[in-house]
Amino acid sequence: AEASNSPQTGRVIQESGIVNHDPTDITLSSTDVAENQPADIKVGSFSTTDADSGDTHTYSLVSGAGASDNASFRISGTDLRTEERFVYSVKSSYSIRVETYDGNGGTYQKAFTVSVTDGNDDPTDITLSADSVAENESVGTEVGTFTTTDPDVGDTHTYTLLTSDNGAFSVVGGVLRTQRIFDYETKSDYTIRVKTDDGSGGVYEKDFFISVSNINDNPTDITLDHSIVSEGLPFGTVVGAFTTTDQDIGDIHTYDLAAGAGGDDNNSFFIEYSTLKTNEEFSYEEKHSYTIRVRTTDSESEFYDKQFTITVTAAPTASFIPKDGAKNVGINENISITFSKPVRLTDDSAITSANADGLIIFRKDDANGDNVPFDATINGGKTAITIYPDFDFESNQTYYVAIGATVEDDQNNAISPTSVTFTSEDTEPPTVTFSPSDGAEDVAAGAYVKVIFSEPVRLEGGREITNTNADSLITLKKEGSGGTDVSFDATIDTRKKEITIRPTSDFESSQIYYVAIGPDVEDDSANLLEAGASATFTAVAIFSDISASLTGIARRSSVAWGDYDKDGDLDILLSGYDYEESESITKIFDNLGGNGKFENSRAGLTGVSFGSATWGDYDEDGYLDILLTGQNYVQSKSIATVWQNNSGEIFSDIEAGLPGVIHSSAAWGDYDGDGDLDILLAGGYDDGGDIPKAIAKVYRNDNGVFTDIYADLTGVYYGSAMWGDYDNDGDLDILLAGHDGGIKSSKVYRNDNGEFSDIEAGLIGISSGCAIWGDYDNDDDLDILLTGYDKDMNKISKVYRNDSGKFTDIRAALSEVYNSAAAWGDYDNDNDLDILLTGDDGADKISEVYRNDNGKFTAVNAGL
Repeated sequence: AEASNSPQTGRVIQESGIVNHDPTDITLSSTDVAENQPADIKVGSFSTTDADSGDTHTYSLVSGAGASDNASFRISGTDLRTEERFVYSVKSSYSIRVETYDGNGGTYQKAFTVSVTDGNDDPTDITLSADSVAENESVGTEVGTFTTTDPDVGDTHTYTLLTSDNGAFSVVGGVLRTQRIFDYETKSDYTIRVKTDDGSGGVYEKDFFISVSNINDNPTDITLDHSIVSEGLPFGTVVGAFTTTDQDIGDIHTYDLAAGAGGDDNNSFFIEYSTLKTNEEFSYEEKHSYTIRVRTTDSESEFYDKQFTITVTAAPTASFIPKDGAKNVGINENISITFSKPVRLTDDSAITSANADGLIIFRKDDANGDNVPFDATINGGKTAITIYPDFDFESNQTYYVAIGATVEDDQNNAISPTSVTFTSEDTEPPTVTFSPSDGAEDVAAGAYVKVIFSEPVRLEGGREITNTNADSLITLKKEGSGGTDVSFDATIDTRKKEITIRPTSDFESSQIYYVAIGPDVEDDSANLLEAGASATFTAVAIFSDISASLTGIARRSSVAWGDYDKDGDLDILLSGYDYEESESITKIFDNLGGNGKFENSRAGLTGVSFGSATWGDYDEDGYLDILLTGQNYVQSKSIATVWQNNSGEIFSDIEAGLPGVIHSSAAWGDYDGDGDLDILLAGGYDDGGDIPKAIAKVYRNDNGVFTDIYADLTGVYYGSAMWGDYDNDGDLDILLAGHDGGIKSSKVYRNDNGEFSDIEAGLIGISSGCAIWGDYDNDDDLDILLTGYDKDMNKISKVYRNDSGKFTDIRAALSEVYNSAAAWGDYDNDNDLDILLTGDDGADKISEVYRNDNGKFTAVNAGL
């Protein structure tokens, strides 16, 4: 049966016949909640009073009386939970209405009051009763008192300084006090940070800015910018200006002469505004030191006194050397004017060496005599003028020198006009200096030698020295006073004070030279030059590094000059091993206009080492092509290639079909006289054996196609191969040297209509060296320079003279070298071939130049 409610009792009659009773009360286990808790905090648990003890009850918030704050809570099961954070100081009591339902139709409603309990609140602000303090107050001065804003009325607070601007403040019992004496001018603003603590865990921090207020400070010093005055100046002359030191920047100060210590001479001066002026005309002889006492007063009548000493200065004086009336003054002496103090021009501008001449009168005889030309200079201290006559004084001549009242000291005291008269007498013999000086080094090859006398000279007995007879006075030799005469021409200047010696040829590199002047020279007063005047100097080394910035190379490198781009200057072809990049290179360095600057043209050539690189126009197009041999480090193979020069811009490998060789040498030459360049090639050829096979071949050029003519040549490597017409028969012969795989070989092959035969020249076989042709003795046939290891591993360097095809060792005194290179060249332009020799002499690496003197070779200090 359906349940129903009894209108009399409010009971519900269940179908089972059991009577349901309504709940009669609701209880909440707690009605208090602490403030400042987050939402969803449990307040308490509901329970219901119900006669039906087995009923299960649910609870809900319902409208009605006492339900004003239902929205601030929610019910979860039997628990009442908060829906917000409560603040006691905002609201401390909430009203809700709750209904309990027994599940069988029985309900009961009840209003509850929930109280918010008061917790501790953090302070929310700090105030300071005052935030400024006057400067100069004592330590401990009160600045102000702190108070705290705190929701918890009645809390007691303590205060702590967290930062106090370098300890400038302290807090004592809630009072902020100073910890130092403040100076407004030094620092006027300070920052502190303060913490307030309510004793119950609540704290608050705040920054405060404390200002220092300015009060008037006494002046602390007086300065006078000038305390010297010249004698003889009129009343009212300015001495100097006063300034005051005062911490109060901007204060206005007045100045007065004050009575007291140091004020003895106050009456001799007066002050106008801030300027000290004279009250009388001073005399240095009467009194030259005065004391005054000065007071400065600021705008608030605070003052400071100071004593000053005023100095009176006398006019400068001038004194001369030579003195007035001096006799026997040297003919080459200068004249000096010394002042007793620094001087300037009377318009207050500086005296300089440029305007000093205009101050001086310099004449012969007296003030009315002829002017004497001179140059005058003044020293840096402006205390001395030196007069340099243009010419030596004439013998027994009277001279007059004067300076007018044209200069003064810095106090406007002008000198009195001053003059002297003196007489010269020539008593000293002339002296001589040389240029280059004695002991000079690195004298330029084309330099002139000068003999410079201290005064005009002549020949003994009064005869004139002329350009005609000057040569006879001079000795110029190589090595020293006992050396070889050097040809020259000598001239003398019109003043007869300088002889110029012009050698007929340039000085030799690093050569020592000796120059002397004979003793039969005298001055115009017949004072003879002292005997033995001479100098020794050394000529500059011939060669100097131009810092061309070329890549450094090793491993039997090769280098050659050639104008590959036809711009009129020589470029550089370079091959070898670049240790910095760990690779073999072949580069062309373009000569940038003959200014000593070379630039990598990036020609794209195969890099090689242990080989050779040489220029030659094999295709007769006017552009230099390249013959290149050696080992390419990257490809680990040997090559022999011809690179065609395409108008000086691009090089291309023509794939000439030459055998690749290492430790090689190659040369261009027209052996068959057909007008195009053929190839001589020697080196180690990799035929698959354990060591390279030594070969030497001639390739004929037929319109750019190279064909092996199978010349009967001994194959060599670690050597060199060169063309040269040793027998003057009009065709190119061959000089071939190196290791043939068994022995060391040096051979000359005669060219007979393209057939080559060994002439058995009797040359020492070498390897690790070079063999080159050159006509060192100018007899119109080619001689031989040979360097390297011989068969016994001895180092050699030899010159073989060619006498009608017979080669004779001339036993030239050359350093013996291996791993070497050599070249002929006329470095000194004397029309004979000299020698450049490089290599290892067993103790060191050397690079030497040997001068050819009529077939005798002498090492020169080339500085290489």
